[in-house]
Amino acid sequence: MDTILVLQGGGSLGAYECGVYKALAPWLRKSGHALSVVAGTSIGAINAAIIAVRYGDRDQGVMALEDFWHLVANNSLIFPPFVQSADWNAVWTTLLFGNPRLFVPTVPFWMFVPPVAWDRLTSFYDTGPLENTLGNIFDKFGPNQTEPRLIVTAVNLDRIEPVAFDSLDTAITPRHILASCSLPPTFPATQLDGHRYWDGGLWSNTPLRDALNCLQSKKTPAQPKGLSNCLVFIVDLFTRQMDNPVVLERNWDVWSLRDRVLFQDKAEYDECSANWVSQHIQFVENLRQRIRALPAEERSKINDLEMFVESSAATLEKQGRLQLTIRRVARSSGSHEISREIDFSPEKTKSLINQGYEDTLKELQRR
Repeated sequence: MDTILVLQGGGSLGAYECGVYKALAPWLRKSGHALSVVAGTSIGAINAAIIAVRYGDRDQGVMALEDFWHLVANNSLIFPPFVQSADWNAVWTTLLFGNPRLFVPTVPFWMFVPPVAWDRLTSFYDTGPLENTLGNIFDKFGPNQTEPRLIVTAVNLDRIEPVAFDSLDTAITPRHILASCSLPPTFPATQLDGHRYWDGGLWSNTPLRDALNCLQSKKTPAQPKGLSNCLVFIVDLFTRQMDNPVVLERNWDVWSLRDRVLFQDKAEYDECSANWVSQHIQFVENLRQRIRALPAEERSKINDLEMFVESSAATLEKQGRLQLTIRRVARSSGSHEISREIDFSPEKTKSLINQGYEDTLKELQRR
């Protein structure tokens, strides 16, 4: 069965997606499923690009993705007030010094400068190291590359609209991935082909709709065929904590909650629409089979109905409509998660990879 993998943005939480793919790749291979599309935004775009570029490896890129996360893991410095708190040490290490393979501060100790002095600043960190890191992994992916098809999203600032870079018709480079990761005001906008881009997660942190739109508007013989069954895995990094009351005791709690509101999955309507389409396809296919099973004499009495059903099926197939089975792997988090998405410590990275791996195994066993 053709499979679509959708990866959210979430900074260092992307290590969780690494763990998910580590468990998912061998399961897909063992089950006879093919990864047809991998779509992502922000850190999810980085993970998606590595998976797509190294999918031809014997392990479908699992080791390459793990190697990336071990590469960007950054040891925390010890700050006297937080000797006993690994989370806070990781936070302050990232805030003060960035991550040497991802981003470095352009304004030293900017967090100690009064906000009134930020007027002329449009960003606080330089993302050049990320572009260099990705450049050591790949040069470009596409065009006419669909095994798997790579789709990454960003926001076009000149038009204030989302854009999807698709390896079917675009040579996706590290610069395109950088555009998808340009979260303001932390990072600067990325200049690309005469336009400026911001992080795609600002528009939608779950690029399911973007992936489906690309499949339906730009077709290729290698993509999932219209009316066929397709498996979709969505990795949810900002799961709703329904049973945990919101705590706002400190400024840090406010920022944490803001990120949850901003980047939490908002694809419920897309999922409902996909389910409706799947049900409609099933209805048309069932009706089609029942009509074809009738004796010729009985079929002749409902000729108009048969023509309508066949026409409906042909239209759905031409549009590339798919029967989707959507499954989610959701990351659980504590109500007082201090470091959120800026903890790149080796310990946290390893923990997130293991958590993603275990959660995925449970999800696969549950169904």
